[in-house]
Amino acid sequence: MDKSALPRTGYFGNASYSEQHQSLGDCVRPCSSSNDHLAIQNLSKEIYAQKPNLNRSCGGNKCQFWHCFSVQNFCRNIMENINTRIRAYMASDNEKLSTIWLDASLSAHAFIGEERLREQQRLIETTYLPDSETWVACQSGEPIGFISLVDSFIGGLFVAPHYQMQGIGRILVGHAMALKEELRLEVYVDNHRALAFYQTLGFEELSRRAIDDDGLPFETVQLRLKS
Repeated sequence: MDKSALPRTGYFGNASYSEQHQSLGDCVRPCSSSNDHLAIQNLSKEIYAQKPNLNRSCGGNKCQFWHCFSVQNFCRNIMENINTRIRAYMASDNEKLSTIWLDASLSAHAFIGEERLREQQRLIETTYLPDSETWVACQSGEPIGFISLVDSFIGGLFVAPHYQMQGIGRILVGHAMALKEELRLEVYVDNHRALAFYQTLGFEELSRRAIDDDGLPFETVQLRLKS
């Protein structure tokens, strides 16, 4: 498949950045063994179980309170992510992944307009998903996000809105980096959350252009991440 045929301005659904995600970013791949899973899960449960004690220890100090809140969220996200599995795309995923793409795009790319996005959705289903190297993030067997690659180019990185802000996108990027020596992508400048998130992952800007693939006046930026 020609790389130019891929929608280069893909959206990384898990695009918002916060202190807790910086911590989670140190482990972007799923754990390698059941012992790893058990150890992390037990540690997270132990810390999270200290919620009442943590709150009492804050003594009304606002900064300490939010630190405790961050620790609890960090542990909750670890417990959720150790149940995330990455597998190869199957034809039966098409409808579900198309829905994830549209839901995330309507939020991240509202400036494009719903009509245009729904037109692009047909291409997602008929061309982009089947013809790309797509990896699917699942929890309890259900797809919750995916990354589509053409060689080392990320054509799309999407997480279902309900599962955003949980580190799923980082896991997908980690999986892709384990397969490739470097990753490239192109994102809309107006997609501020996605652009900021890619930069926190270490992507470096290569160039910009004033119009998108359809010739419309939406500025895009090309980024690269090296292993």
